[in-house]
Amino acid sequence: MTSIRLLSLRWRLILAFLLVSAPPVLVASYIAAEAISVAFERNVERWLEETARFLAGDADETKIEADKSAAIIAAALSNRNGIDPGRFEHFVHPFADLLASVGYDYVQIYREDGVREYTFGQIDFVDAPPQDSRKSLYRVRVNGRDALIGGAARAVDIAGKQYFVFVANLIDEAFFNSSQASKSLDIKIFQVGPNGPAIMRKNGVKDQVSVPESVYRALMRGAPSAISSSNAQDRLATAFAALRDDQGRLVGIVACRVAGMTAVFENLSEWQYFLALAGVAGFFSVLVGALIAQRISQPVQALTLGLRAVATGDYLGRVREEGGRELAELAAGFNLMSEQLERLRNMEGEMRRREQLAALGEAAAVIAHEIRNPLGIIKTSSQVVRMKSALKPSEDRLIGFVLDEVSRIDRLVQEILDFVRPKELHKRRIELMKEVVERVVEFTAPELAKRGLTCAVLGRNTGAVVLGDPDRLYQALLNLILNAMDATSKGGHLTVIMSLQPECLELRVEDDGIGMPEDVVRRVFDPFFTTKARGTGLGLAQAKAVIEDHAGTISCVSEPGHGTTFVVCLPYLIMENLDEAVCSGR
Repeated sequence: MTSIRLLSLRWRLILAFLLVSAPPVLVASYIAAEAISVAFERNVERWLEETARFLAGDADETKIEADKSAAIIAAALSNRNGIDPGRFEHFVHPFADLLASVGYDYVQIYREDGVREYTFGQIDFVDAPPQDSRKSLYRVRVNGRDALIGGAARAVDIAGKQYFVFVANLIDEAFFNSSQASKSLDIKIFQVGPNGPAIMRKNGVKDQVSVPESVYRALMRGAPSAISSSNAQDRLATAFAALRDDQGRLVGIVACRVAGMTAVFENLSEWQYFLALAGVAGFFSVLVGALIAQRISQPVQALTLGLRAVATGDYLGRVREEGGRELAELAAGFNLMSEQLERLRNMEGEMRRREQLAALGEAAAVIAHEIRNPLGIIKTSSQVVRMKSALKPSEDRLIGFVLDEVSRIDRLVQEILDFVRPKELHKRRIELMKEVVERVVEFTAPELAKRGLTCAVLGRNTGAVVLGDPDRLYQALLNLILNAMDATSKGGHLTVIMSLQPECLELRVEDDGIGMPEDVVRRVFDPFFTTKARGTGLGLAQAKAVIEDHAGTISCVSEPGHGTTFVVCLPYLIMENLDEAVCSGR
């Protein structure tokens, strides 16, 4: 009875408290929810505007990267001043394939009169193509649709005529997919023409997003970005950022809004929601408001801080995927974007590392020249001492050591000079098997026999003819076979296989030696990299340079304990029948 009496009193107290506190709690909850809603909307608007600017910065960045790529192709064409325009495709296509693999869509080479000599990816300029070296955003037509591209043109003189190398990337929704990998952002691109902004649609699908007149006027006046706040007609805020060409003209607009967020605060302004909250929670309404603020405002603020960190170059930071499904998706998209940006920065670091290797090679050449002078003095002085002095046998032996080491260092210096300053190619039509492969096998036969190794040559009667420098190709193949010999123990076997493939003449050098781990395979063609106690680490790097100078490719496949295979692909001119013969080291 006491328990029932106490329970009844509790319910009466609860009822009395609710009757007294419900109206002020309801009002306080409504005000708190409105404040939270306003703060949330402001945070989202601020974050969206910063995101839109960040995306516009990506479009500007692609112009700079395109300019670097165009400069590389232009420099390569300039170095080959006598190249026939008819061979542009043969020369430029590997560059275009490489650019396509890292995301570029278009490569063109055209004359001053606009006639295209080479095209990778079909585009039509709305205005005249650039007639000088510049990087900008351009309005084009792609498959009959209006489009926007970010690219750069570089002028190059070839045989007294001026050509332009143009590299570009399509600025569309797919361009920004790293920022919406989890569909948390809705990004649209507008092209600005004489009639104002027009959305670039795919397959004619109508879109509800449009550029408000006030936003358009602000961007036309030079504002970098603008925000369209949510209203009764559109419950989602949308941020807009300007895309401008090199003259500062507005050529495009990127619009950014949060996808799937309409229901997050949809009921916070409804009295029914607060009546239910007051009836169920009562005096806990303040606590509920605090929990809502913690659940929603903090994740959005964390995203804003994360975006600012990314803008400063810190791609390692991650945000917690919390705050409800929509905010968790948004955080997941941000984390994925940061990972992709980090990978891109690592790729850029690898490119810089290769540039540093090239600079190191030039420095090595200077040092090598400086070394040769004292080497000559040491060698001459040692020879004079040997000839003019009555040396004891032990002293003469020491002088011999000095001369041997001087000769070895001189050979090392010459190898470095040959690598960093290769001789000019003297190309002619050569039958690769007879003029290169058989010469190398015949030259190495005594050393093969000395080491107890055998060599098989397959495809001896292939008859394929290539356009190349026989001496340079000879040296490249010799380096590959010497490398295979060093990796193979007594009783081992080497195989040289020549075969005609649809796309190239393939030359394989196989051995059954010790093989290499994956980390060594990745660096096997790097200059000055070697796993041997003696050696410069230039043999395979020289082979790769020679093959690439002949418009070919070289790759390495190896596994510890299962041997190594080097695969060389060269363009060929003719082909005959395929046969095989076997030679041994004798």
